[in-house]
Amino acid sequence: MILKKLLAITIVFAFLCSLVILVYQIRQRFFPSEYKKEVIIYSLKNDLDPLWVAAMISVESSFNTTAISPSGAIGLMQVMPGTGYEVAKKIGINDFSSDSLRNPSVNLMIGCWYFRRLKIRYGNREKALIAYNAGPGNLDKWLTSGGSHGDVIKRAFPETRNHVRKVNKIYSILKFLNMFWNIF
Repeated sequence: MILKKLLAITIVFAFLCSLVILVYQIRQRFFPSEYKKEVIIYSLKNDLDPLWVAAMISVESSFNTTAISPSGAIGLMQVMPGTGYEVAKKIGINDFSSDSLRNPSVNLMIGCWYFRRLKIRYGNREKALIAYNAGPGNLDKWLTSGGSHGDVIKRAFPETRNHVRKVNKIYSILKFLNMFWNIF
């Protein structure tokens, strides 16, 4: 009888240890602590949810500061060089070059500032995310075609629809993990 109880306790303990390790690995995959401070600073400075920004980065670049997309977007938040120059001028970064986007702090500063402006312009973070991924001009075109938010998603490029789905999924995971692991 004592042996059965000891075995049951050991199994439960092993399960809980495995669960803690799994949660830690998931957290590290979707939000490595290496950039936590900068994500928090630039998210909050721009009235953005740090978990949302972390989800965007996870999908955009998998937290790879040297990532370059086929379209030329650079860094953690995959900022296009033209957007980087535009935003840098507006926020007072005088010595900006496209290479500056490889610097996590500069990339987050510009990416968060830009995303916040899109969120203000379009009224919510979902539409802002569509504009961030597909470009404001494309979203404007899809919005002028009429219909609901769901219609806009349907009109979006397949890559953009997939992007929005992935960011929302990772955001949900991070929110869940944050309840137990206190990411922020």
